[in-house]
Amino acid sequence: MNNKISIAMASYNGENYLREQLDSLYAQTYIPDEIVVVDDCSTDNTKIILEEYHQKYGLKYYINELTLGVNKNFEKSISLCSNDYISICDQDDVWFPHKIETIYKKLLSIENDLPALVSSTKIDVDANLNKIGKTIIDSKDTNSYYTTLLGHHSSGCTMIMNRALLKYILPIPSDSKMLYDIYIGLIAAMVGNKYNIAEPLMYYRHHTSNVCGQISPEKEPFIIRLNNRYSNRYPKLVGEGRLYNMKIVADLKSQYFIPQRAVLYNKLLSLDRNINILEKIKIIFSIKELTVIKRCIAIWYMIISLLFRIILK
Repeated sequence: MNNKISIAMASYNGENYLREQLDSLYAQTYIPDEIVVVDDCSTDNTKIILEEYHQKYGLKYYINELTLGVNKNFEKSISLCSNDYISICDQDDVWFPHKIETIYKKLLSIENDLPALVSSTKIDVDANLNKIGKTIIDSKDTNSYYTTLLGHHSSGCTMIMNRALLKYILPIPSDSKMLYDIYIGLIAAMVGNKYNIAEPLMYYRHHTSNVCGQISPEKEPFIIRLNNRYSNRYPKLVGEGRLYNMKIVADLKSQYFIPQRAVLYNKLLSLDRNINILEKIKIIFSIKELTVIKRCIAIWYMIISLLFRIILK
C-alpha cells in the first residue's frame, strides 16, 4: 500500500471558477500526487484550462465522448485514480491550504485495515466567496455510524477515502435521486470506519450553475411546509430523501453491512412499513442510539403527523 493521494474531480462548463479551485489544490501543505479530472462534454473553455494545468503541473484529464451525468462522471474519475487514498473534489470551490493534510492524517489514524472515509465541514459562500447565511459547524467530531444513518450528510467535496472502500462503492448508481456522496457516506458508515471533522476546511461555492449548490429559492407557502413536515417524516426519524437512499443502499450492499450496524438500519427502514402506531412506538423506543428525550420527541411528532393527516382528510 502506498501513501500517495489522488484527487478525483468531475468538471462540466467550469471555466468561471476552475482555475481558482485548481490553484488551491496545488497550494496545499500536502500537495496531491495526482489530480484526475473527467470532463463531461463541456462546451466552454474548461478543456483549455485543463490542458493549461496539464502542461504546467502534469494534471491528468479525460474528455467523455457522451455525457455521463454527475454520479457516473465521479465514478469514472474515482476509478481512474491510481493511488491508495482518493480525495473527491468539485470544480468550483476553494480549499484551505491544510485541508488535505488534516483529513489525510485523520484517515491514517482511523482506518485500521478497514474501508475508511474521513470528511469535514465547510463554509458556504456565494460566487464571490462572501459567506452566505449562518454557517452550521458541527460542535464536535463525529465517528459513530448511527450519526450518518440518522441524517448527517458528508459532502463529497470534503471526503478522502482509502482504496479498500472502492470495492463497496463502485459502481455508483446512476439514479438521479441519489447523489454519489450520500451513497458513499452511507456505505462507509455501514461497512467500515467513517469520521467527520468538525473543523471547516474549505469554501463551498453556491452559484446559479451548481448541480448541488444552487442558491436556495424562496420558501414554499407555510401550509405546504407544514404538510411536508408532518406528513410522514418523523415516524421514520429520517427525511424522505434519506429513506429513499437507504433503501437503494440496502438493496445493493446489505450483504456487506456489519451485522451489529444493520440492526439499526433495518429498524429505520421498518418504520416505513404499514404497521400500526403501537408497533412503531415499540420500534422507536428500542433505538438505544437515540436519547430517551429524542425518542419521545419522535413519537410525539408521529402522533401529530397522524392527527394532521386525519384533519386533512
